[in-house]
Amino acid sequence: IGVHTVREPSSLAMSSRNGYLTSEQRNQASQLNNTLQDIVNLVNSGANDYPKLEQQAKTTLIQQGWLVDYISIRSSLTLAPAKDTDSQLVVLGAAKLANTRLIDNIEFLR
Repeated sequence: IGVHTVREPSSLAMSSRNGYLTSEQRNQASQLNNTLQDIVNLVNSGANDYPKLEQQAKTTLIQQGWLVDYISIRSSLTLAPAKDTDSQLVVLGAAKLANTRLIDNIEFLR
């Protein structure tokens, strides 16, 4: 059963892992959520080449110094890779900033 993610004012998902971040890294950490939100906005604007969106997001984070485990657009009902016919989606991300692995997700309707 999913619940809403509790977030800090910067949009960073609250987690005990955040304690490992320096103050500079904490400022940078919101980039993960911002990148996922960019995907949501693009999909809601009509973009549907999900692998391309995922790769662009990965590239953006890597250029900002992240080590990306995954960025993935999925059906929020089944967690199978998203298809054009899916209307309930989730974009998931996991990436390391320095030595801290952060995870985040955004569920949305298309």
